[in-house]
Amino acid sequence: MFWQQISRIWLMQRVGRAPDQRPGRRRPAAATLFGSLLVMSVCCASLPPKAVASPPADPATGAPVAASGQQTGENASMTTITVSNASQLQAAFASAKDGDRIELAAGKYGNVQLAGRSFATGVTIASADSAKPAVLESLNLDKVAGLDLADITIDPTGFGQNGSKTTRLLVTNSRDLDFSGLSIEGHIPTTAEGVNPKAKSTQRDDAIAG
Repeated sequence: MFWQQISRIWLMQRVGRAPDQRPGRRRPAAATLFGSLLVMSVCCASLPPKAVASPPADPATGAPVAASGQQTGENASMTTITVSNASQLQAAFASAKDGDRIELAAGKYGNVQLAGRSFATGVTIASADSAKPAVLESLNLDKVAGLDLADITIDPTGFGQNGSKTTRLLVTNSRDLDFSGLSIEGHIPTTAEGVNPKAKSTQRDDAIAG
């Protein structure tokens, strides 16, 4: 009965008179306002509440949590990846995004080649513990830009005096590189051994070239 009365009031407004008015009489303003409010109430009541998505929460504390491997707050776009060998390092570098940090667990990594990546805001590769730096046999950087390397040791085995002389740190076609805490150990060939340390060629048998 209530809904029939509301519908009747609304229809009477559409034809220009209230339900208790006779044709030719001016309808009271109060009746018009009352009918409009009822129609608005019916329309608003029929709308379902809008669902609001909630962020994932820690089951123990109920606090919002970030996705695995990601930071929150000011470092929300940075991901820290820990690796323990050369293949993991090269894979992490290949998929890294601007602002990421790749940390090297202590140990030996052999020969590492990183190539073909350019970062606008920089990516960092560093030992997880500067007191126990990762040890590389050699490091080759080609077509790399925006890379920071820190607290890494290059210590080639069998790189003795008058022995096999092979480039251990090679940088080509790269820019915006930052080295800090980088240590190169072992014998560096001299002029007396037939190597010119001032040569411009990157093909010379020297420990550092580029």
